[in-house]
Amino acid sequence: MSSGDTGVCVVAKPKVYTNNNTILCYCQHIFVFSCKMQIEVLDMKYVYERIRDLREDKDETQADIAKLLNVHLTQYRRWETGESEIPVHIVIELCKYYKVSSDYILGIV
Repeated sequence: MSSGDTGVCVVAKPKVYTNNNTILCYCQHIFVFSCKMQIEVLDMKYVYERIRDLREDKDETQADIAKLLNVHLTQYRRWETGESEIPVHIVIELCKYYKVSSDYILGIV
């Protein structure tokens, strides 16, 4: 296989190793595939901007969203300003509330 090729591992519980942006998958000590991949670092500033923009588009306050999520206002402010990382379960709740995908909130699309 050449660089950029992909493979499928059909054996249960494959072992996956990464090294220098290369993914190697071994199944029961049988080499299955190796491919180069581009590792992109998620720019979290877009996440914070998106949740702020979504909130403002609904004319909601930070206090409104904090109450909806059952968290303290201070904690919500930290998420929206990037002072704290947003837990996955909170991202899920925001997706449901705003009716958007997690890809949208995470800035993937």
